Amino acid sequence: MSLFDSKKLFREKLKLQSLFKRSCRGNQMGNCDEKSVYDIVIISRYNPWKCGGGLENVVKEQIKSVESLGLKIHILYRERIQNVPTIFSDLIYAVLIYLKATKINCKILLDNFGFTFLYKFLKGKSRNVVVIKVHHGTSNYLDSYSGIRLIFAKIYKLFILKPVCIISSRLADINIVVSCKVKQELINHYKVPPEKVIVIPNGVNVNMYRPRDKKYIRELLGLPLDKKIVLFVGGDLERKGFWLALNIVKKVKKYISNILFVAITSKKYKKRLESLKINWLKILTEVPHNKMPYLYNASDLLLLPSKYEGLPLTVLEALASGCPAVVSPNAAEGEYNGQGFLIAHNFEEYVKYCKKLLTDTEYWMEISSKARDLAVLRYNIQNQHKLYQEIILKLLKLR
Repeated sequence: MSLFDSKKLFREKLKLQSLFKRSCRGNQMGNCDEKSVYDIVIISRYNPWKCGGGLENVVKEQIKSVESLGLKIHILYRERIQNVPTIFSDLIYAVLIYLKATKINCKILLDNFGFTFLYKFLKGKSRNVVVIKVHHGTSNYLDSYSGIRLIFAKIYKLFILKPVCIISSRLADINIVVSCKVKQELINHYKVPPEKVIVIPNGVNVNMYRPRDKKYIRELLGLPLDKKIVLFVGGDLERKGFWLALNIVKKVKKYISNILFVAITSKKYKKRLESLKINWLKILTEVPHNKMPYLYNASDLLLLPSKYEGLPLTVLEALASGCPAVVSPNAAEGEYNGQGFLIAHNFEEYVKYCKKLLTDTEYWMEISSKARDLAVLRYNIQNQHKLYQEIILKLLKLR
């Protein structure tokens, strides 16, 4: 019996699944008491309870941080606009969401969207709100595409997004970034004064994502015990570097034949990947959030040669699970290289690190142990909650 329908999964699910309930989940645009005074308004690009992306998960954790303080909060978001490119959907509702925000009386605005300057502009001289801009990355992610998509992305970046991000970053009272890498990008590319930038690393639930017995988990999942499993996780194949990852695994297979490459991605890519007819490639889509920890446990390493990231939750989840990661310089904080993940700067290094992790058991155990330690010490979600709480309380006292 597989893990996906077993009683053992049900028992694990009861332990691991965090039920996230809110009385004001319906607080989209146009659904709040504008006469009330809120301690904090949080802006999210999409619905943090329906969209499972990394950004939305970070917003959920921000909400948890503030809720635990007993503050009065309001959430602003828009549902994802189906079949409309993100570029256009952002522009469609950017003005609307910030116009709505200006009508809500609050003490602090925590903005996870990109157009913070609109709030400052629309609010005008009457503004008496501390504006915090949260950066999950910079506009550099738009350079990761190719073909026609890259042309439109560069136009959007050059004439709209980058200028908007620069102005918003400089006008915000505080800029919170998810990694030291993003902080340096803000300072170098956006010329934001260092004293206006605070690093609060993304976090992971280290109780949910934790080491488990690999053999046991593979049996539950119905995965082969005699294979070396390389895991890839990414909804955007191009930006996450899937095609490079595929070539890396293909090269490594020349030295280690018993490899299974497991790719977890968006449903829209399933037919395209299945058409490749690669028998050592397993495609998984729409994987429930509570089953992801087991897939990290079943894997020998995570391979993520991303073209651009802020600080992806995928890497942090792997580290907390004791799953070593081989990543690009864009996917992790460089100062912790070797402490659970290995940064590869070229194709040869990717192949070298993957080979070593898959063949040297002692080395794998060393990196796995360091991965878990790093996640607990630096990326524990409780640390993120505490840092947000400290900043919010300090600002409220100043108000």
